[in-house]
Amino acid sequence: MNEKTRDTILTIICYLLSLLPFVWWGREMAEIETLLYGELDTGQSMLFYGGSLLVLLIWFSIHTIFHEFGHLIAGLLTGYRFVSFRVGKLVLVKENGKLTTKKMTLKGTSGQCLMCPPPSKPEEMEDTWYLLGGPLANMVLASLSMYLYSIFTYTLATYIVFFLGGISGLICCIMNLFPMKAGGMVNDGYNIFITGRNAHAKAALYYCLTANAQMSEKEQLSDISEELLSGIKEFSYEDITNVGEGNLFSLCSLIYLAEGEYEAAEACSRRLFETEGVLGLFKYEAQCDLLYHELIGACRQEEIKKLYTKELKKYINQTSSYPARKMLMFAYYHCCKKDEMQATRELCDLKALKDVYPVRFDYGTALKEVERLKAAGHPDIGKLDL
Repeated sequence: MNEKTRDTILTIICYLLSLLPFVWWGREMAEIETLLYGELDTGQSMLFYGGSLLVLLIWFSIHTIFHEFGHLIAGLLTGYRFVSFRVGKLVLVKENGKLTTKKMTLKGTSGQCLMCPPPSKPEEMEDTWYLLGGPLANMVLASLSMYLYSIFTYTLATYIVFFLGGISGLICCIMNLFPMKAGGMVNDGYNIFITGRNAHAKAALYYCLTANAQMSEKEQLSDISEELLSGIKEFSYEDITNVGEGNLFSLCSLIYLAEGEYEAAEACSRRLFETEGVLGLFKYEAQCDLLYHELIGACRQEEIKKLYTKELKKYINQTSSYPARKMLMFAYYHCCKKDEMQATRELCDLKALKDVYPVRFDYGTALKEVERLKAAGHPDIGKLDL
């Protein structure tokens, strides 16, 4: 069985398993409705079921926070260092020894807790408990809710507080614990499944987490550990369809860009973009990078049209808060559209991210890249106030 078939089967099973709590929820709602209210007319039933759905969505938000706290606690207990904690757009980071808030969105996720693993050989990193922490936290809260629901008398309050809390937690646990690769993203269970079977994938995850920690704190390339940079560039990228390796290879492209090694950066992005089976998220990032290299290089209209597709425009819009997107759109308006007013707006938006975006290296690289273009004598770049 090839990996694509395996991943498809695992994802289908995960979705089917997640339906079971919904079936249970439907049966329980019907029973609660009968016990508490007897026969309801259509309007009353719609109000009851609609209210239940609204409360369930609120519980999902609570479980998202609890899930990320699970990762945080499990990571701290196994020697990891706190880097950032995100729920929705709000990101909590540690900066100069103090906790502060930033803003960021990540396509396909509602929360994220990133930590830095303790020093070790990359292929021997302990990651299982850190990855398991989130789903286990959902299961603990779900189990507690269901236990309390079982010992209290049926009331609307116990149904709302305990039963819906348990059902939502059970769904969250299944969707995060059972291996799934869908929508351009993977879950905790999939990462555990892959790193448990493949030491090379575990090493890639180690480098990704360590790099994220340093890049969150350092704005300049010169401040990043030489050992880390060498480890990423010299890593043997045997299978970039593997999530960890694909993520690390994308970081490798960013490092080459920061070093001014444009050919190497473009080669990384092209391999990511053209390799079948690479995670959708990394393909879109690679496509953005290829568009950028085309804009600041040959700037061929036919190539720009091929790369700047309707799908990519949607992705760029979804990730518009990234410094790299501001850099890309500056290049697009400046080099392709010759629209200096819009290009200036993109640069203003980029500079506004300095104290907002949580990954300082991404911001520093994007801003420095514009300065490189200016130093290289890019047409009319000097007209803009950088």
